[in-house]
Amino acid sequence: IGGLTPDYATFSAAVTDLTNGGVCGPVTFNVRNGIYTEQVILTTIAGTSSVNTVTFQSENNDSTLVTLTFSPSLADNYTLRLNGADYVTIRKMTLKATGATYSRVIQIDNGSTNNTIANNAIEGTTTASNITTDFAVVMENTGTTNTNLTIENNLIKNGSYGFYYVGSGTTDNLMVRNNKFSNQYYMASYIELCDAVTVEGNEVSSTSVKAGYYGFYIYECDLGITLTKNRLSVPQGYGIYLIYCDATAGLRGLVANNFIHSSGTVNSYGLYSYYSTYQNFYYNSVRITNTIVNSCAFYNTGVGAGVLNLQNNIFSNEGGGYSF
Repeated sequence: IGGLTPDYATFSAAVTDLTNGGVCGPVTFNVRNGIYTEQVILTTIAGTSSVNTVTFQSENNDSTLVTLTFSPSLADNYTLRLNGADYVTIRKMTLKATGATYSRVIQIDNGSTNNTIANNAIEGTTTASNITTDFAVVMENTGTTNTNLTIENNLIKNGSYGFYYVGSGTTDNLMVRNNKFSNQYYMASYIELCDAVTVEGNEVSSTSVKAGYYGFYIYECDLGITLTKNRLSVPQGYGIYLIYCDATAGLRGLVANNFIHSSGTVNSYGLYSYYSTYQNFYYNSVRITNTIVNSCAFYNTGVGAGVLNLQNNIFSNEGGGYSF
């Protein structure tokens, strides 16, 4: 795609052939260096499977050399949309949205399955006040079932949310791994109704001044969720927030080996567990450095909350509040 004498001058031209003709084997589109100002929609592609995958990638394997950018509107709030597309990989490119009012970069909906977003720089618009999903950088559209999604090794920058996902209430096989979330105003990641989700090895940093900032907000995700090896440096607010996450005695949740630092000038909570059961909190290091006396390194609340295991954690509050 692109450059001198290409097979396809634009992403849109390639997608048109792909949609009309389908595939009969694995297909890779190598994108030449340049800036492509386009809105791309990938729908159902005939012939795709676990073997016959479709990949869009930078020809030089350098995400800084290929940029796909668009300024969305209310009717089409995305730069790239996976609309019922399966077995697609987007890798090693820069994807941007530049809208002042609507600024989603990637939207995933209508039963898109087995897709991978990897090794990209994904950049939304900087916002200092907006908490709506209109500014979510990567968003799985609510009300549809999109399973087997992997988001890994990306830089996810700016926006109100870095990643927003509402699942089906069953095992969606969602993997969020080794990403860097930078400068989100409201939440680095919001994940709801997604059993057995894995959030691993991510880094979160933000300078947001919002009092209720969240690093990872995990809502009604049950049955063996895993949050491990994440590093969060967050302003006032919450590092990892579990709400109504219910596992079982035989399939417990695991929150382990996370490093969390929270400062700021209003209440801060490193690990916050609300009405969540059968969770293991192992080997976490939490440091609170603000001076608000109600701040907590670890906080558990809710009638019925219980059956929690806490082992080998470091809960440190240097500002006069609670460690536990």
